[in-house]
Amino acid sequence: MKKEIAPHYRPLHNFVKKRVNNTQDAEDLTQEIFLKFAKSWDDKVHIHLKAWLYTIARNSITDYYRTRKTSPRELYDIAMEDEGQRDRALEELSGCIRYFIQELPAHYRQVLQLYAIEELSQKEIAKRLDMNHATVRSKVQRGRKQLKQLITACCEVSQNGRGNIAAYAKKGHCSGNC
Repeated sequence: MKKEIAPHYRPLHNFVKKRVNNTQDAEDLTQEIFLKFAKSWDDKVHIHLKAWLYTIARNSITDYYRTRKTSPRELYDIAMEDEGQRDRALEELSGCIRYFIQELPAHYRQVLQLYAIEELSQKEIAKRLDMNHATVRSKVQRGRKQLKQLITACCEVSQNGRGNIAAYAKKGHCSGNC
């Protein structure tokens, strides 16, 4: 494990130092991040080691500011960086999601296509498909459940504490096109 994380130490330390004004605190946080990483080490994370390290780093920096009663603006800036990371992971997975949506039964496929890909609200979908809003809400919920089952059958997905995707890896037996 030491071999795999050694190249990440200096860039991660610089990442932390840019976000924490105190050099000593940045050093302590970096050590804490690698300690948390070592405790959570899993061979599945190895594939997306960098993403996992930076997820731990962002969460640790947020905790650092929370304990010091940091201004809401600083916490907002950190959260927005986390959203950028999440958006990149979702962008990488979007091809998989599109593929798996096509594998759903037609009545879920159409609703999830509009909801997840075209980003329409459930009310907009109900109007477009001339359906009751409650029916659309139910189909989105059930379709998402089936979509999750398809994805987890094919991919190993790790989530951070907020439920966002932190890392993923395709399982060897999967015949999916992602």
